[in-house]
Order: sequence, then structure tokens, then C-alpha cells
Amino acid sequence: MVRLNELAEELRLEIAYHVSDPVDLCNLALAFQAMRIPAQETLHRHASVSGNDLAKPRIMFLARTLLDRPDLGEKILSLDMLVSESKHGHHQDCITGCCFCYFGQLSAAAKSLVRKSTVTNEKWTSLLGQGSEPAYVGLLLMLTPNLGSLKLEAICSLRSRWDRLPVRPNISAYFGVEMEHFLPGDIPGLAKLKSISAPGTLAWTWMSSPNLKKATLGTYSLNHSSLERELLRSDDWHFSPHLARLTVCCDLEDFQRRNSRTLRRWLRSLVSGIETLRHVIIHIDVTRCYSATADDWARGCYDNLIGLAMPIGPTLESVIIENRMAANHDLLGYFNSVPRLLSFEFFPYLQRFVAPLNAYMSVEEAANGRVTSAAFPAPPATIQTLEVMNPGGAHEHIEQWGVFVSFGRSVGRWPKLQTVVLHQLPAGALDRPIWRSFGRLGVEVKAGRRMEDTEPIE
Repeated sequence: MVRLNELAEELRLEIAYHVSDPVDLCNLALAFQAMRIPAQETLHRHASVSGNDLAKPRIMFLARTLLDRPDLGEKILSLDMLVSESKHGHHQDCITGCCFCYFGQLSAAAKSLVRKSTVTNEKWTSLLGQGSEPAYVGLLLMLTPNLGSLKLEAICSLRSRWDRLPVRPNISAYFGVEMEHFLPGDIPGLAKLKSISAPGTLAWTWMSSPNLKKATLGTYSLNHSSLERELLRSDDWHFSPHLARLTVCCDLEDFQRRNSRTLRRWLRSLVSGIETLRHVIIHIDVTRCYSATADDWARGCYDNLIGLAMPIGPTLESVIIENRMAANHDLLGYFNSVPRLLSFEFFPYLQRFVAPLNAYMSVEEAANGRVTSAAFPAPPATIQTLEVMNPGGAHEHIEQWGVFVSFGRSVGRWPKLQTVVLHQLPAGALDRPIWRSFGRLGVEVKAGRRMEDTEPIE
């Protein structure tokens, strides 16, 4: 048997790459002398900055480290930044003052680096000297030329000073919607990006990275005029032609009729020309009720689905539409009145579909038993997995949906259907006769996300 220290360095490095937890990597390095360097290399592949107000000095400290050790920046392949404001926003000024005092030399070194590069964004350079946090995020991107994965998120519990509305998880409230003004401009290293997650930002210039395969973006905190402005600039922001997975995070207000038309045009312009897109996920945040009516929401959601589907529908294998509803927010009556909005005509090769119950049929119709099989939208014959979210939690609503799926399967409508997943199930729902009958049809029924779960469906 070959000993660990007798393995080639490439094999030891491959072993370390499969250990993701930093603590486990440290233990591996301590237990085996031969694994010390491979463990170090693996630790350096991923950099993560998180915290509350202290995130700013942490970001600047990482930037200073990479300025002193450019070889470390070349090893970083993944960069995550999760920022949350503290409950006392006035501490931010204290932290800023501390940063100016402690990182004065960092600012000078950063400006020196900028002057040596081809960067021409003077606004970014001045913000760098002022200690602007987004500007130092841009600096980190300059110092990590081999970056393959970028994640920028903020969790804010404070009320925004600009629009006086509760800020939901997004980056825009913390870094600013137009963050490209805080960046150094054209960063050659970002051409290697394969994955980017920025839920509070519409699109940034590096979204067209030729290697980009996975993207998460959003429209949080944007009003109609902001959408229009971003749309005018979207001609330069087409996605990579190799994009395979797109997640769009939207607010309920984005689906009002006024915003919906603009959002639809923006989505279509962004994804046009992509032939590799296979998975689309739409997260709709409904934790707050705006002035939008149920009809506005239904029409807007349908319009935007069509906006996505028309240019890329034939390539899609999975579509996920998820309502992010607060557990203590009674919106059942609101969603009961939403009419059925689903049509599969644009998704001829769909294999997985996840949607709320009222996307398949009106909950009011289901409760009254007035839905006919002819009115039930039939997924394509290629469908393998159907998943439904049941925000109301009522047995009769979800069972009515099950009757139609069972009937369609029994008459051979979906020969490839293998799995039915029920999210937000009431207690004991899987023991009901309707779901046990699926076993005789060769379809497995599973319980999905629970009512109290907050993690998004992927």
C-alpha cells in the first residue's frame, strides 16, 4: 500500500481540494506533514469576508494582504462577501474613521497600483482614496486575476434612508445599485469568471464574461425609472453565450403592470442569443404587500415568463418560480384571487417545473371544485419532475391538483414523469389516499420544503 507522503504532489493536492471545511483542512495539515502545503493551497483558493460594520476593515485588510503578497491573489479562485449592517448605523462613521487611520498606507499603495494599470475611471480612484468600501471591493477584483466565482450579498435589517422602505437581502442598499461606477473599469481577470451572484444588481459589465455559466441578479429596490435607465444601457450587457443557469430575484412591485413591461423587455434583451441556457429560477419576494393588485401580479408574472420564454424557451430543462412569503404574513386571501397564469407552450422540452399552486390553477376554483381537466394546463411529454408550493397549507387545494396530475399520468399524458414533490405540506398530507395512489402509476411522491424553511429552492 502506498503511503500518503509517497504520493505525487498533484495527487495530494487533489485530495486536499475535496476537503471543503477550513477546520478539516487545518486538521489535515496538522496530522500529515506531507499535506501541509496542499492544505495551504486549498485554503487560499477561497476567500470569504463576512460580518457587520467590521466588514469594511476586513475587506481593506484582505486588500492590503494581497497588495503585499500578489502571489496569494493569483491563487484565489472564489471570493464571497456577505455583509450585514449593525443595529446601530452610527457606528459606521466610527469604523470609517478607524479605517482612515489604520489603513492610510493601504490607500496610497492602492492608488499606486491603479496608476500603473490601464485603469481610467477617475471616480473610482477618488473613492478609493476616500476609503469607499465598494471601491475596495473593486480593488480585490483587480488583485484576484484568476477569480472563477464571485458572490456579493448583503443582509440589511435597517430601513433605507432613501426610500424609507424595509431593505430585503440585496446588495444594492449597501453598495449602491450602479456599482459599476465604483469599479476600476475593465478588469481583464474577470474574463475568467464562471459564476457570479449579486441578487441586488441588474447587470454589471463583466456579466458578458466568455466563460460565465451561472448568474444570479435581481431588481430589488428599483423603481420604474431605474429599470428604464438600466434598459437603455443593456445593449452593452448581454450575457455570455455559454450561460446555463440564470436566477432572477424580483420584488412583488416589479410585477405591477407599469414595471412589468420594462422588466420583460430587459429580460428579453439580456438573454437573446443564448442557446445554452437550461435552468431559469425566479424568486419573487412577497414579504411585503405593495399597492399591486392580484391581477397586476398575475399579469406581470405571466408577461415576464413569456419575456424569458420566447427567446430561450426551447432550450430550457427546468423552470422554478418561487414566492418568498413571510411566515407571519397572511397573504392567503391575496393569492386565492390570482388567476391561473401558466402556459407550457413555450417550454416544449421542459423536464422539471416548480411553481406555486395558483400558477397551475386558481385556488378559488380548486376549493369550489369548478376546475375541469380541459382547463388544467398540461406540461410537455418530456416532463420528469413536477413540484408545487402550497402557501395556504390546505389539504383540499393541493389534493385537487393531485387529482389532475394523477389523471394525466394514468392516460399516458406524461410518460416520463417520475417524481412529484410537494412543498409546504400540511402535517400528515402524504398519508392521504390521493398521494398513495401515485405509487401504482410508477410516480414517487416526496415531501419538499416545510412551511418554516426559508432557504430558496434550487
